[in-house]
Amino acid sequence: MPDKICVIIFTCDRPDDLRRALDSVVRQAFGDIQLIVVNNGTAIKTNEILDSYNSRVIKDTTKRLSYLFNLGWKNTDSEFIGYLADDAEIKPDWIKAGINTLHKYPDAAVVTGPLVSPYEFTGEMHALYQKASKNPFLRFISGFYDKFILEGKTFEPCVLCESGSYTLGQGFMPNFMQEREVDLATTSSMIFRRSAIESIGGFDENFMFNHADGDLFVRLKKRGYKIIYNPNMRAIHYIRIGPSRYPFFIGRDTAYFYLKDVRPHSLRGALAALSNIIVLNVYWLYKTIQLRELRQLTGLTGFIKGIIDFIMR
Repeated sequence: MPDKICVIIFTCDRPDDLRRALDSVVRQAFGDIQLIVVNNGTAIKTNEILDSYNSRVIKDTTKRLSYLFNLGWKNTDSEFIGYLADDAEIKPDWIKAGINTLHKYPDAAVVTGPLVSPYEFTGEMHALYQKASKNPFLRFISGFYDKFILEGKTFEPCVLCESGSYTLGQGFMPNFMQEREVDLATTSSMIFRRSAIESIGGFDENFMFNHADGDLFVRLKKRGYKIIYNPNMRAIHYIRIGPSRYPFFIGRDTAYFYLKDVRPHSLRGALAALSNIIVLNVYWLYKTIQLRELRQLTGLTGFIKGIIDFIMR
């Protein structure tokens, strides 16, 4: 029986981005594709665009990303499921490359690949890293972060370090062409087996907007599943660079993730984890001063809330 896949796009009031993502799915060199769009927004233009595609639309305005991720896979009976962000664009052989990898590795739950930015930076952390070359103090901080917190693996793809921090390498074209087992993927561009996600109960809905995916991958690996990085499964991520719109939720979910999932297995790793927590919370102070925006301080209150929520769960 030929393979079939359900590709699920999650969107919220970015109609032009959504059209590009939808077009990239339509152009796939693959036969049997079911397309579902989980619409979390209210933009009229989004509805107009969706009317012109052969897709099933699930409308839900719940502001909890972990819930929406579960809503996606629970609304299809396909064994192979692709997740795609509305600001991502997949290459024409993305599905074919991903499913071939899942066939090659029967114990793999998830496959992902490069998620490359068309802009100068792949995100704010990369922008800060690049700016460090022009500032002696930032250069010292970035060097410490690279060597100690990220274990010298900053530009390797999909590594979860003992510190609880993720490496940046998925946002760059790889210097290698071999598939490799990794620690995590990204819900912006990945294909997974429904049976694997279902076996661990899906995404933990205690997370709001961040780290629900990281937590999922930690649990999958504990269950014995593999996560595979395929350098040929390429996508483009039209990510916006700038200060976070939701510092409270980043702080909150980060604290929850650390308490639930980060388990350093060495003294060095424990010190790196502590250092990363300090760096994150100092970052909110830095952004508050830089932007003169008190809202950035909610990252600190969010972190405290995450600790409380974990204890009270």
